[in-house]
Amino acid sequence: MNEIRIHRKAKKGRYSVFVLGGDIGGTNSRLAVAGIRKNRPEILFSMKFSTLEMDSVIPAIREAINRARREGIRISRACIGAAGPVSDKGSRVELTHAALVIDAREIAEATGIKRVSLINDFEAVGYGINVMGRGEVDRVKKFQRRREGRIAVIGAGTGLGKTVLEYRKEKGIYIPSASEGGHADFPAQEREELEFLEFVKAYRKVERVSYDDVLSSKGIECLYLFMRRKHGASRYTKEIVRSQNIPEAVSRLRKKDELCREVFRWWGRLMGRCARNFALDTLAKGGVYITGGVVMGNPDAAKSREFVSEFEKGRMRGILKKIPLYVMRSDDAGLYGACLAAHAGSDD
Repeated sequence: MNEIRIHRKAKKGRYSVFVLGGDIGGTNSRLAVAGIRKNRPEILFSMKFSTLEMDSVIPAIREAINRARREGIRISRACIGAAGPVSDKGSRVELTHAALVIDAREIAEATGIKRVSLINDFEAVGYGINVMGRGEVDRVKKFQRRREGRIAVIGAGTGLGKTVLEYRKEKGIYIPSASEGGHADFPAQEREELEFLEFVKAYRKVERVSYDDVLSSKGIECLYLFMRRKHGASRYTKEIVRSQNIPEAVSRLRKKDELCREVFRWWGRLMGRCARNFALDTLAKGGVYITGGVVMGNPDAAKSREFVSEFEKGRMRGILKKIPLYVMRSDDAGLYGACLAAHAGSDD
């Protein structure tokens, strides 16, 4: 089953071309058909699918194309943002957190779309930064954003993603770079964090612990189980452990249960560290954007005192205090970005 969302009607003569964009994650996948107006995408409709129920993205893409055709829309280009590393030739992605393979050539042959490109899902989010409006982004730190300065984006959902954006004057937009930085090693700094690191190694049966293991939805699960072992059960423990989705239950109960509150205190601090390290790696004077499913469900955690305090720690605090921080409200950035990349960025 899929969910369909109508964003706007296609007005005759308003658009120069129509494109298809995809945001294929480890849990959910979305496709959108957009019209291009003044070199910017305006999404007409979007469709949501369960990634785990798909053997291939082609039937879903065909469904989107057929719906567009019924409305007199012909799609000439497509770009799919997928949660995994893109092959050297840019034509194939194996998802990191789902058993799904996406091949651009197969999509083109099966659908008749002339130009199909693949990018990492956080490259798509990066492109989307170009078209996100003020109402879709909250500013955490009120500091003047440096015009055309480098931008860093971090997202926590099923996995952890990163991208860095450079402004391209000739195109008039920020262009993202591919990254698998979410799999960089988690840097524990205190004894309790070292204990947590060892807990994650044992629970997840991994040799090395990455930011992805700590800050994604599975990191929320690890943090909760670690807190429960350390502090004991609470009145909500049975409800959380019996739930089919521990991260969702912890998020839902975070304002009622002290263990859940402690989980998000830790998460805020550790995400602040991740953001700080990435900001220093990239010298992101244009700002750091935080997004992803965990953030959409718990936006206060990415605006917390723990997050901002950790972000501004260290020898470079003078630089860090001047870097703006943003939390994205909308989860449409990846869709808008894929549509923009289909039109303007897929040749980069």
